[in-house]
Amino acid sequence: MINNPDTWVLRRTIRRPAPATLHSREVELRMTDDGRYVTLSRYVERYGEAGTASCVVRHHRVPVAQMIRWMVSHGVVEEETSELQSLGVG
Repeated sequence: MINNPDTWVLRRTIRRPAPATLHSREVELRMTDDGRYVTLSRYVERYGEAGTASCVVRHHRVPVAQMIRWMVSHGVVEEETSELQSLGVG
């Protein structure tokens, strides 16, 4: 898909269900330049036996603030605590 160093490739698969066919799938995650949105892109490419080919790309964009609120309300909480030593001032 997009060859961008700021893009995280979450999943990439290539398979050959038959000798003359090829299926390629990729899922990427990237943040917009202004840092306000995250875009998840899904890419599927298929080559068939008769020389047929198809490609589908879907982009899903969500505001980062909305994604963080969703994670806080729906995610599993793992809490770490530690005691801080008081600094003796004076």
